[in-house]
Amino acid sequence: MAQESKTTEDHADDVARVTVMLALRLEEEAGVLDLLLEEAVRGRPHGEIWKQLHQAAVRDDMLPELAFAYEQLARGRRLKGAPPAVQAEVLMHAASFFVEVFGDGEGATELLERVLALAPGHPRRSPPSSGCSSPRSPGCRSPTSTSPPRSA
Repeated sequence: MAQESKTTEDHADDVARVTVMLALRLEEEAGVLDLLLEEAVRGRPHGEIWKQLHQAAVRDDMLPELAFAYEQLARGRRLKGAPPAVQAEVLMHAASFFVEVFGDGEGATELLERVLALAPGHPRRSPPSSGCSSPRSPGCRSPTSTSPPRSA
């Protein structure tokens, strides 16, 4: 999805396509994360799209897939090649997903430890809100839940 030779207009088109896709059905979660990383490197953090991504994973029952994509991103060369502040911000979004949506506090702790190592003075000491304050929040569910999400 995201490539180095794209123009600013191409990036805007990709962001628009991702926004529409997240509104319909989550697909290519790893590609979405790559695009969000690339946008963050370019100084466009798109906080609202991170929230939409987490909400779409809940809605579309794609929590394990998004968790796996986050793990791959966190271990990958693309993230490690980004500036430390961008790495920290992306890892904060991952930690938010793991603790607030996926219900994996241990996984979130590992990510937050990396944030502190990268940016000891990071302005946020806790994960950003993903729109799901816990797996039991309205519109969210635990990763083991088989019932549909509750509507707000």
